[in-house]
Amino acid sequence: MNIIDEYIAPWALPHGPIPFHCLWEPIDALRKICFTLPGDYNIIENLNFSSYNFDSESRVVSILSEDLKSDNYFGAVMTYNKILETIERSDEIIISYLDKDDIELSNIILHTRVVRPLLILQDEDIPAPIIIDDKTDLKKILNLDIMHKGFGTATIEVKISQMGHDITKYSSLYFEMMEKMYESITPLLNIDSIDDVDSVGLDEEMLQTLHKKLMNVIEEDKLPNFIKKENIDDVRRLLNDPIRREKLLGILIQNINTVFMTTLLWYNDRNPREDVKLLWGNMAANLSGKIEELNIEISYQDSMNNKYGPLNMDIKVLDSRTTTTDEIEIPININWRKDVLEL
Repeated sequence: MNIIDEYIAPWALPHGPIPFHCLWEPIDALRKICFTLPGDYNIIENLNFSSYNFDSESRVVSILSEDLKSDNYFGAVMTYNKILETIERSDEIIISYLDKDDIELSNIILHTRVVRPLLILQDEDIPAPIIIDDKTDLKKILNLDIMHKGFGTATIEVKISQMGHDITKYSSLYFEMMEKMYESITPLLNIDSIDDVDSVGLDEEMLQTLHKKLMNVIEEDKLPNFIKKENIDDVRRLLNDPIRREKLLGILIQNINTVFMTTLLWYNDRNPREDVKLLWGNMAANLSGKIEELNIEISYQDSMNNKYGPLNMDIKVLDSRTTTTDEIEIPININWRKDVLEL
């Protein structure tokens, strides 16, 4: 029996499709094709056969030649239906071609692997107690080293808690863009300086629409928290003055390149490397009161939405600030390391 072509997908993630097929020169003696389905695999699609028999004890799949739609080709798509605990597993499928007396005419062996991303946080990578005093640079004190092993993109979600309360603050693209625009107009909130800016001739109907929406936001007290309350009256006065309003919106449009750059930088932060994506962008602990301990929980999933983790760590904090009534933010800085799995 002459086998012309054979193929199996060399790897897949859990619950991902693993297609395989075989092509041979037609032979009249062929009566049955058999192969053993490895444990925890399912067949999810038949290729060129109408039905098959599956023995659940031996896990042998049998296909009669009369059930083949064409007489020299067969294939299937299978999937591994559990979450891997280890970084990978290897499996083989032995396909046997039998005559009417169950004598083997030929066989082939196909090899595949199931793989997964795996994040490793070693004990030595967990920060020692972090120290906070009145002079501490909060942006640099919480640093983690995490190894990404295995294969596939890991989409990361980080949760930070203190005494059981979620204190995670995420960087939102929407708020990043609004904050950058707000920084552009903050110097103009004294009302007078905006008169030095030339009008850009914006459409009056568009200005009226934007004005109405912005005023509704102000009246409903829905301004983002980076706009200080003491500036709200100044913003309201700016928007109520038609000439200054047009110039203000013109400034925002003139700064659109800066906004786009902010967007790109945000995207880069959210995707620190090609195999790591942060679900909600950069994150920080949003804290108030005296701090004694932080709990960080890191969960992740692959591109098939298989969920892994979480990694948990408790970090001691030595807080010697003279006042602990102010709210503070401590960003998490993650150094991603890669240990490549060869496929």
